[in-house]
Amino acid sequence: MYKKFTRNSGFTLLEILVVMVIIGILVSIGVNTFIGAQRKGRDSRRKEDLHQITTALEVYYNDTGRYPESSGTGEIIGCGALIPAPCNWGAIFARDGITYMVQLPADPVDGIQYYYDSDDGTDYAIFAYLENDQDGDLVKDEDGEVMVYEGMTCSSGTLCNYGLSSTNRSLNSELDAAAAAHGVPEDPGGTASPEPTASPTPTGSPFVPEEAIPASPTGPGLPVDPGT
Repeated sequence: MYKKFTRNSGFTLLEILVVMVIIGILVSIGVNTFIGAQRKGRDSRRKEDLHQITTALEVYYNDTGRYPESSGTGEIIGCGALIPAPCNWGAIFARDGITYMVQLPADPVDGIQYYYDSDDGTDYAIFAYLENDQDGDLVKDEDGEVMVYEGMTCSSGTLCNYGLSSTNRSLNSELDAAAAAHGVPEDPGGTASPEPTASPTPTGSPFVPEEAIPASPTGPGLPVDPGT
């Protein structure tokens, strides 16, 4: 009389390995998607922060007839009483008892900061570093490399790659100058390379191109939309 042997139900080593590989791939995709979403979220906040700062700077101009100057490390020298002092990112932006921002925005990542630039108070530019190098507002050279603003340091060893400015200052020409300094050829026909577009206003309305912005009766006007 013969005994009938049946195969024990269970997984073989090969089947277990295949399942582990599939789980690893799914986890990797999920993690990368999550990290990418976090970067995009922080970049959206940076754009909105810069837009709010430019609004405060225009109010400051209307009150004083000039923009605050900048320190050598990118702070706004527009706080204090009689003698303007550097404002701290994340602290109040106030001058002579007038509050322009209850809290001057700070970059959402420790070790990265916004960078303000104004030599004499007649114009200004405010810069940030966007983490997502595929952001549509970043300007790239003909090799697909993200262009940066020379001398504007958003963190140790990292130059800023996104900015807004007053209407009487062209960030476009500054990008062209940086490209020329690094041997990047200018656009065909000598046209300027496009600039990053500005973030939308808090109400969701799009920026008006620079050519369509009427001159301010008391100052140069609203910040330039670098997308034009």
